[in-house]
Amino acid sequence: MEKAQMAAAPDAPPVLYSSLGPLSSWSFGEPSAARQSGRVISIYASPGEKTAPLLQLVGDGDPPLVAPYGISPPAEGSASDRSNLELSVTHEPLKAFLSGLDSFFRTVATEKCSAWFSKTLRAEEVELLQRPLLSKPTNRVPHEMLRVKVPPSVRVWRVRPSGEGGWAYSLGAQEDVTRGCPCWVTVSVSSLYFLPRLFGCTLTARDILVFPVREGAPAFPFLTTVRIVEEKEEEGRTPQLSIVASAAQGPLSS
Repeated sequence: MEKAQMAAAPDAPPVLYSSLGPLSSWSFGEPSAARQSGRVISIYASPGEKTAPLLQLVGDGDPPLVAPYGISPPAEGSASDRSNLELSVTHEPLKAFLSGLDSFFRTVATEKCSAWFSKTLRAEEVELLQRPLLSKPTNRVPHEMLRVKVPPSVRVWRVRPSGEGGWAYSLGAQEDVTRGCPCWVTVSVSSLYFLPRLFGCTLTARDILVFPVREGAPAFPFLTTVRIVEEKEEEGRTPQLSIVASAAQGPLSS
């Protein structure tokens, strides 16, 4: 059965960030105590739903996100079982989208400051407390970085060339997210966290598609068209999913 869009992958319906509905349809839960410290507020795709919004952070024809450090395990002694994935973001439309998310959360936090911060705050005071989704470049890290939490339940897909200009993928493991690999990531916008004099948004990885790192070429070609092909199930054999794509000429710089 052929799928017209990547968003139709079985059990993995990511939404392209460029085609989201209005953020005003999102709703927020009540503040609750976090596992370690502070408080968290769950984010839902719409009122009455208990599912977090899903975002596919790389769209058709966009440059990849690069994981310069791979996946970092939880800190020793941490009560959390989630790892960290730092992603280098260079694509201006994605930067603008994430900045818009920050602005949206600031606006809602200002409106709900009595419930969320237990005091009244001006918009500029809320802004000073916010940790943006993108960290600023430094001398050591020249690109803006996006941190994503990686739970044990994340699905990692190993992507490999398949035929002329195509890709196929199979289930892998977190260890496949190696240093410098290009990847497509689907995240849930799961919650807002509140610590003393700090708040921000948590993005949680749901699916990570890992492309091979080619020596001397730290990224992969433009994908101009993408569709997913699901093979028919055969007895004793797990059906495979293939990403079939046509690639433009030449590599894409990361």
